[in-house]
Parts: sequence; C-alpha cells; structure tokens
Amino acid sequence: MKILLVSPKTNISNGGIAVWTDAFLRGTDVRGLECDIVNTQTVGKRAENLTAGISLFDEIKRTRSIMNQLSSHLSDKEYSAAHINTSIGKFGIIRDYFCARALKKKNIPIILHFHCDVEFWVKGFLVRHYLKRILKITDKCLVLNESSQKYLMDNFSVHSEIIPNFIDDGAVISEHKKVNEKIEKVFFVGRLTADKGIKELISVANYHPDIVFELAGELSEGEAPNEFPTNVHLLGRLSHEEVIERMDGADLFLFPSHSEGFSLSLLESMARGLPAIATDVGANASMLAEGAGNIVAVGDVCGINGALSLMSEQSVREQISKKAVDRVKMLYTESAFFNRILPIYEALIK
Repeated sequence: MKILLVSPKTNISNGGIAVWTDAFLRGTDVRGLECDIVNTQTVGKRAENLTAGISLFDEIKRTRSIMNQLSSHLSDKEYSAAHINTSIGKFGIIRDYFCARALKKKNIPIILHFHCDVEFWVKGFLVRHYLKRILKITDKCLVLNESSQKYLMDNFSVHSEIIPNFIDDGAVISEHKKVNEKIEKVFFVGRLTADKGIKELISVANYHPDIVFELAGELSEGEAPNEFPTNVHLLGRLSHEEVIERMDGADLFLFPSHSEGFSLSLLESMARGLPAIATDVGANASMLAEGAGNIVAVGDVCGINGALSLMSEQSVREQISKKAVDRVKMLYTESAFFNRILPIYEALIK
C-alpha cells in the first residue's frame, strides 16, 4: 500500500499538523506502509512565526513548490490513496482543491482530513466555494470532532468520520505524576493571540498573583498586550522536549482557546498527567470527559477562576491526573489511531 501524504512537515516545532505529520510518518514506517509526502509547510516570515501577516509573494512561492512536488510524485509513482491534511485557510483551501483535482485525474482515491474546527474557519464566499468544490471530488472526509462532522452534514450533505489526533505510545507517563499540595505554576503553549485566549490568560494571572503563569509560544504584536503581569513569564517558542519538560514541572494546564479541532498540546498535557482547564471548543470536552479535566465556556474568566478554585485541592488534581492518563491510553495512542485509519485506506483501495 502506497500513500501520498499532502501535509506540512518542518524541522521547526510549529505544533499543529506538522507534529501530526511527523508522528504519522514514524507510524507508517513501523507498520511497513510506503508513504511519500508533498510538503505544504509555510515559507517566508510565517515559517518563523505563524502570527506574521500573509505575504502574497510567499504564498505564490509556496503554491509553486507544492504543485511541483505533487507533479513529480505523480509522474514517478502510482499510489493506493492520497491523504490531504487541510486547515481551510483562504489560500490553503484553493491549493488543496487543485491538488485534489490533479489526484483525481490520476484516479487516486482522496482522503480529505480536516485539522481544524471546520465551521470556525469557513469564512467568506471564496473559502466556502472551494470547500464545496473539493468536497465533490473527495472520496472520504475525516474530521476531529462532532461539531465539524455536524457542520459538513448540515451545510454540504457530506458524511465524515471522526478520527481523533494521537500521541506516541511512549509519550504517555508510566508512573503517576507527583501532584503538589498547592497550585504554584500554570502552563500554556500555543500562539499568544486573541483566538488562543491571551486576554483571558492575562486576566486570570492578574487574579492570582501568587501563581506563576508560564506562556510558551509565538507572541503576536498586534494582539498581545504591551505589558504583562509580573507573574506571567513569556518563554517564547520552545522545542518539543522543552514543552514536555515544562508540562512535567507545572501544576496545571490552562487552555482558553476560542477554536480548536483536536488540540495536540492538550493531549500531551493529559499524557503527562497534568490536570487541565480548557474551553468548550472542538474536541476539548470529549477529551476531558469522565473527570479527566475541567471545561469552561469561551471567554469565561470567572469560570476559569472557579475551576482553579475547585482544583486547588491536591486530592482533586490527583484524581484528574490519573483519569487523564488512563483516557489517553484507552483512546488517543498511536496504536489506536492506526487501528482506525488502516481500515479506511483498505476500504478505499478495494
């Protein structure tokens, strides 16, 4: 079975789909699957900082590279299926459509995998137009959460299958996390932008001056405040190893994002046994179900403070930590993912 993956891959840890791509490629190698990649990574300033503005010149350069890679692969090899990862950006969905059209001409079955909360990102006529066109030539749609599944059915009459993101089996802690008596350090990782909840993070930090808030990620000059409370420590972009180290040293993971598909950073926090508070977007609620964490409404600073109060008890956080790790082991490991995805490939090929 030969799979052509159309997805971003980069040596710089940008999180998101690029992390998924690396884990996927490692998993296919172990399972003896042949997989080539058309690398759709960002170029120019956005390759260094995803909060940077979009450059038309860079997007044209990026598109040319993607189409050249695709043409080269299709001329050299035959593929059993193509797996396109999309986040429905304005330029991205157009590129994805032309990639899908080229694959369709070769009669290659197409899987369109939405790595986002679909409804949140379908904005404007152009995005909706090309999304509709690509859906018409796609053989199988995969989504990360129920809200995306419902949106595609209600708006495009397209059935999709929920395939959660995953984590390497070895990334899950083998022993229970040591839970401190008090919450002294809260950790966040992601872009420091309004849609990731930077304003809520600052408000909560102001309310809890005795707690250190470590924020890892790219700072958006246009959306982040000019000054931060003294108990907020900006760590900048960290390597994956550094992120895990910070998670292991923290008492709580706070994730007030306004939009998510299926958060890999939240999943990693669960795998490390780090109790989490997250907003009710994307797959967050299903990930933290059955006592594996706390869910609050988007923008609800009072709700976050209330959850922090509830989790101040050491015994409460100990239970949450154990349940989070158990939930990852049961549902979100690499093994669980490939047990779901391989039958989908096989069904398309038959």
